Amino acid sequence: MPFSYASSQDFLSLSKLKLDGKFAAYSLYKKLQGELHQVQGTSIKGITKDELLAKSILTPCEEEQAEIGEFFYRLDRLITLHQRKYDKTVTLKKALLESMFPGPGEDRPRVRFAGFTDAWEQRKLGDLAEIVGGGTPSTQIAEYWDGNVDWYAPAEIGERIYLTCSRKKITELGLSESSARILPSGSVLFTSRAGIGNTAILAKPGATNQGFQSIIPRQGVLDSYFIFSRTHELKRYGEKFGAGSTFIEITGRQMEHMPLAMPSFREQLQIGGLFRDIDHLITLHQREPCGLVSVGIKSVRRSNA
Repeated sequence: MPFSYASSQDFLSLSKLKLDGKFAAYSLYKKLQGELHQVQGTSIKGITKDELLAKSILTPCEEEQAEIGEFFYRLDRLITLHQRKYDKTVTLKKALLESMFPGPGEDRPRVRFAGFTDAWEQRKLGDLAEIVGGGTPSTQIAEYWDGNVDWYAPAEIGERIYLTCSRKKITELGLSESSARILPSGSVLFTSRAGIGNTAILAKPGATNQGFQSIIPRQGVLDSYFIFSRTHELKRYGEKFGAGSTFIEITGRQMEHMPLAMPSFREQLQIGGLFRDIDHLITLHQREPCGLVSVGIKSVRRSNA
């Protein structure tokens, strides 16, 4: 370090290094990460000074050490930069979710797009959309499975916003012989049991198992991304009114009665579009560090070719 410092007993510091400092830091990090299972200790695991000094690492010439160390240093700075952008965008989204939807007992949000002043109306979700459950074809009949119909399970609903392909697929026969049905693109899948409240939007038609109460927006009445952006409200409602002895589950009838403050369809489109753009930015910032690592690896390979 180019300055004086002190540390607690939780650190081991190396000085008078006979190799590039940045290279040493990254090399030791890689070495120690690969040996974590060997670290001693019962409640708190650690490594002693003598154990650290006994470690051996492979070292290239000084010039190459400096290049490698600087490469990873710059890569870390870029990753940190994009992580900060990601954190700021997530914070912005949270603030907008709080300000662009009416609070309890209110009929207008604090922040609105220009040109919208009307009060939001209280509606029931069942008036705005069709709520559809799912089903599972018999697993004992091979003809029902490995077809071309996408068939989703709750475990597939994670960080993805749009769903384009399911892990398992069923046949048209399996679909007709079960309570599953084809949902149109734009449907919002809502997990209704064993982890209530995870959502995703169908990018193309598909079906689900019985772990969903999916929302099919009525055309010109409810915007898909607008209701998807209210996932936190859907989840809160499902957890509050769900019931069950083995696991909590909410029914389609209960979902139909969920009260929602609703603006005009035109304002829904504006709000939904805004959150779509924000979610796209968040996704980009999440993916960027992986892209940077990939580019870095390719550049190293090119220089060694």
